[in-house]
Amino acid sequence: MTTVVANLTKNLEQVSKILAAANRHLMQKIQSVDDKVKKQIDLNEEINSQV
Repeated sequence: MTTVVANLTKNLEQVSKILAAANRHLMQKIQSVDDKVKKQIDLNEEINSQV
């Protein structure tokens, strides 16, 4: 029983690490898209002010 609990704990720790890594990756992607959207908004405002 002790072995089962130890293995389950190890597996849960691995899942936690994988989820944390996925979270960091997705947050970076979201930030990149957010930056691109902000840049596009600025460009659109600049174009509209020149028209």
